[in-house]
Amino acid sequence: MTAYLAGQNTDFVKLSDKIRKLRNDQKFDSAMYYSDSMLLRARQEGSKKYIISAFSSKANIYHLTGDTKKAIDFYYKALKNCTDTSFNKQKIFIYNNLGIINFEQKNISLAKFFFKEEIKVKRNANMLKPLANSLLNLSSVHRSLKEYDSSAIVLSELSGILPYVKDSAIWSFYYNAFGMHYQLLYRQDSIPSLLDSAASNYNRALFIWNKTNNMAEAFRPLFNLGAIYQTKQEYGKALYNYLLALRVTDSLGLKEEKNKILGNLSELYFDLKDYKKAAETFRAYIELKDQLQAQEINAYAIQLDKQYQTERSKETIQKQNLEIAEQSLRIERQGKRIYLILFILVIIVLLTVLLIVYFGFKKRVNSRIEEAKRKFFSNVVHEIRTPLSMIQAPLKVLKSKHNDDDDRFNIEMAERNINRLNDLVNQMLSISKLDAVKYTLNETLGDLDAYLNQIVQGFVKAASDQNIVVHYSFNVTQKMVLFDKDAIEKIVGNLLSNAIKFTQAGGQVGIDVTTRDDENGVLLDMIVWDTGEGIPLSEQSKIFDRFFRSKQNSDKTKGAGIGLSLVKDLLELLRGEINVKSEPGKGATFTVKMMLNLPMEIRNDITGSETNSTTQEKPVILLVEDDDEILRFNSHYLRNNGFSVLTAKNGNEALLLIEKTLPDLMITDLMMPELDGMAMLKSIRSNENTNHIPAIVLSAKASGEARIAALNEGAQAHLTKPFLPDELLAIVKNQIDILRKRKLEFNEQIHQTEKSVEERYTGKEPYTQKLFKIIFQQLDNPELTVESLADLMATNRSHFQRKVKAMLGISPSELIRTIRLEKAKELLLKKQGNVTEIAYQTGFSSQSYFTKCFTQHFGVSPSQVSLK
Repeated sequence: MTAYLAGQNTDFVKLSDKIRKLRNDQKFDSAMYYSDSMLLRARQEGSKKYIISAFSSKANIYHLTGDTKKAIDFYYKALKNCTDTSFNKQKIFIYNNLGIINFEQKNISLAKFFFKEEIKVKRNANMLKPLANSLLNLSSVHRSLKEYDSSAIVLSELSGILPYVKDSAIWSFYYNAFGMHYQLLYRQDSIPSLLDSAASNYNRALFIWNKTNNMAEAFRPLFNLGAIYQTKQEYGKALYNYLLALRVTDSLGLKEEKNKILGNLSELYFDLKDYKKAAETFRAYIELKDQLQAQEINAYAIQLDKQYQTERSKETIQKQNLEIAEQSLRIERQGKRIYLILFILVIIVLLTVLLIVYFGFKKRVNSRIEEAKRKFFSNVVHEIRTPLSMIQAPLKVLKSKHNDDDDRFNIEMAERNINRLNDLVNQMLSISKLDAVKYTLNETLGDLDAYLNQIVQGFVKAASDQNIVVHYSFNVTQKMVLFDKDAIEKIVGNLLSNAIKFTQAGGQVGIDVTTRDDENGVLLDMIVWDTGEGIPLSEQSKIFDRFFRSKQNSDKTKGAGIGLSLVKDLLELLRGEINVKSEPGKGATFTVKMMLNLPMEIRNDITGSETNSTTQEKPVILLVEDDDEILRFNSHYLRNNGFSVLTAKNGNEALLLIEKTLPDLMITDLMMPELDGMAMLKSIRSNENTNHIPAIVLSAKASGEARIAALNEGAQAHLTKPFLPDELLAIVKNQIDILRKRKLEFNEQIHQTEKSVEERYTGKEPYTQKLFKIIFQQLDNPELTVESLADLMATNRSHFQRKVKAMLGISPSELIRTIRLEKAKELLLKKQGNVTEIAYQTGFSSQSYFTKCFTQHFGVSPSQVSLK
């Protein structure tokens, strides 16, 4: 019986050896087959030891082939069978591998758990030498995670075990580990004494390796000592240790380690001002690095080829076996299959013909129905125009003959409704053309800036009659572009009329338009916003559907629900898009993007850079005052003196307006309901988007403490009520002049051509310093746009656009473009590359586009500049 069991164990040992060999040869399928065979036999014979061994082997194969989930499952199955201390060795193996897998998967806490369980088993079994090795490994894990306190605790436990472990090598590893511990702590805390402690431990480890003549292990402390002395600028000692380490690598053929030393040695010779040796060492470093990389690539290619040949051979054998096994079946079934395939083909052909006939007929019927609908719709709309004309003409005759106020009032009301009905008819006709795919763009060359101003001015008056302020800002790079005037008017008109319609009296409406040059034309971005009622989230996906009307506004406002649908259809025709963001009670913001064309002759002839709008924008002043009379008087007084004025009655209203408009200057009271002036100032100064806005305090608080408190919160001036209007006006003009002077100073600074581009584009405030730093860091990135720059500055695009314009007097898009071109010119003059290289270095996606922009900006081509 004993002999029989011994025979069984011998079989299992042979099977284990076979699995291990197959695994080492990367024959994983065969290794898995024999692992399953071992598991089956172990279960039949009730051998728990080899059941654990089989599970562990399968887990190890799954780990090597990258299936970590199955690997962990099988290790858990193996662990479940380790029911007592007789399986301690298996437990140690399993815990160690579970720790490694979880560490590789970045499950650090779980990895540490398994490593600690491994240590616990070794500690309980009093396996001192294996325990010492595990503690060394755990301390290394803690150091790699920068858990230096935990690393120190583990090494302290190890120091208590070492006297009982009669192995000088472990003592040396212990000293080396402490040396690394102190060296890493120095990198974190920069305390010089830590380097001394590290060097002391490395010297102890080195003493043991020299004594035992273990030169392979002596390399690491020698290398680390060289690095420590180099850090301490003790270059002689550093050189001594590096050269000893280099001798070790040469004698043992350690090429990778030698390459590390050569890299550090080249830096050390440079520090010693021995530039010749620095260059020679660096050259040797590069040559060896290239050699190592070539060897690595070659070895990997050989490995892949070997694996491919093995798999190919295996596939060939399997294929031959399958062909032999299936040949008889193929012959037997061939006849039946042919008849079945023919029958199926006939059925498929019949069904296909029927489907083609059915869907073709249905398509023709639907097309005729839709055509009939469109004709009816178009005819009815056209017929409406005739009676409208016959109503409008007599009304004009009556209006010229009647002077009575009531009669004129009624006639004008009728005219307004006729105009409204006429606009609705025009929109319906436009939709009819779009549906019929008959709407064609009529692009003409025109001044986009002037045309937008013309459209917006019509809404400014209408909004003013309803006590609504319209803010507009146009930053157009190319004034003369090709665009469809009718389409642009419908898009802008519908968006503005909707914004005014859903904004209450005393509210604000705004439109911001910016353009930037592109290889395919001009990209236009338009933002239309309001402070009205807003749109519920549930309805935002439906507002562009034809004839949709909001439930909450259907009783308050008139309309057919076709305006936004028309806008979306027109934008699709213009290669554009529209999006909306809104919160109930906080208004709505519509964002439009579209592409406009430039004719070829204009692209070639234009030599100017981005052109500002012809209209001079008035400075925008925000008045924050809870007293209606003072608010009305100051608003009227400042408007009459050439300023655009926004109003708010408390700090909360003011913060909402500032978020939307970013005014040039603010005049605020201190004592107000909801949010007072001091709290509002504190909020503005703590916000990077608004901290540049000058503030004037106008308050009844006349004490010196109140003045000082306001100035400490960031106010530029303090006026006491009652005040002199002329004094207020003088302070306002002074602050506006300061803003203008800053812009002029920046303009003068960037034209100092004797300085480098980086010296010219430097900011005086933290915000502009950060802005220019990011632009220069991202200069070679062709994806750097206003949107991405705003994201890097951690602000939204509209705020960013207005803030940069307010601080520097130049738009972000113009700023990016100008810096790119100025830097390109500087590099060309310094001969630091050809035109194509410098185009890519400064973030241009193509050499042709770079040449066009450069010629427009400087009046000469890049190639002409490079020849100077």
